[in-house]
Amino acid sequence: MRKVWVTECDRMGRRQLNRKTVFGLLSLNWDKKKIKKECKISERTYFRILEQYKALPQEEKDKIRREASKEEDAKAQFEDYSFVQRWIQTMQSERVKSWRERLAQCRRIWVILQKKNPENWTVDDIKLRAIPELRKKARSVFTYLVSVRSLRPDFKPKISTKREKYAVNQAWKVKFEKLNENGRQLLKVFLATGNLQAQTLKHTHITLGCREGEKNYKLCKRGEIKEGEIGGLLGLRWEKVNWNSRRTDVFESKTGGGFEWLDCPLDLFGDTCFNLLMQYWEQKGKPASGRIFDIDVAELMRIYKEASEAVGMEINPHMARKIHASLCHDADIPLEIVAGDAPQGMVGVGWEDLTTLKKFYLAFSKKKLQTAKDQCRQLSL
Repeated sequence: MRKVWVTECDRMGRRQLNRKTVFGLLSLNWDKKKIKKECKISERTYFRILEQYKALPQEEKDKIRREASKEEDAKAQFEDYSFVQRWIQTMQSERVKSWRERLAQCRRIWVILQKKNPENWTVDDIKLRAIPELRKKARSVFTYLVSVRSLRPDFKPKISTKREKYAVNQAWKVKFEKLNENGRQLLKVFLATGNLQAQTLKHTHITLGCREGEKNYKLCKRGEIKEGEIGGLLGLRWEKVNWNSRRTDVFESKTGGGFEWLDCPLDLFGDTCFNLLMQYWEQKGKPASGRIFDIDVAELMRIYKEASEAVGMEINPHMARKIHASLCHDADIPLEIVAGDAPQGMVGVGWEDLTTLKKFYLAFSKKKLQTAKDQCRQLSL
């Protein structure tokens, strides 16, 4: 039918209408003066197209409208905006590795705001329109706010991320208290769920307290970094394991430009982790090198999802780092040692910033708090 319109218009001596122009005619507000002015066609041609459109079945009309909404004057792709192009170049020049993820999050906000140019976004657009819509599907909008503030640094004084971080942190602490109930029975169920690979992965993750290495893995898949540069859990390598001392080196790329935490203990919380890793190594044929957990991000998420269902509580991979810090605290290890002094990983992968450890990664169990109160009372000042 669209070809008929184009041929008819051309036969009448008018300039041939391209596909985008026809879609534009059908998607605008049927204001004939506005259409006539913008498209430079006669009123007779416009009404001919409109009459043929009215004669179409409703299904065909809906299809045309859907296609028209994709090809209106608004940009078809978020990245086409010159403002966003400049932002991408800046992010790349500053070597911000997460710019692709931030771009994807900003693109979702762009769609919520009906493809409004990010250069024209306002604080009210984000607070009153985007955030309420994001909260319907996203567990947390913190990362979206970080992305918006990266794209629009002028929003930083008016769009705070503290509330979102606080909400995520409080939700984590409640989960840790539940995991600690009845002598950590739920945590043991969580760790025991799945096959040998899954159990070894979860035990190793919590014992070392490392990050997941998800972003590095994706960069490696795109050919932007080498396999040996993958950090965190997904980047653990057999050649770094010292079977005699029961220790391993863990490469972390997120902070400090990337460095290895040396001699992180694999038997920090008992022998289970080391024994499982030994069994898994033997099952794999005792490899001398290569990635320990040769899986992708989707498989990592599946392992955690299966274990979460077993305990009836959602636990994402990054919580392993939080569990590690909290268990160390429950074992009365001083926080300065938990944070570590890079590159020495005395109790696992540490934190460069002790304040960050206290604020976002440490959950104080109710039992621990009560013990602290009892100890203070004994001082009898």
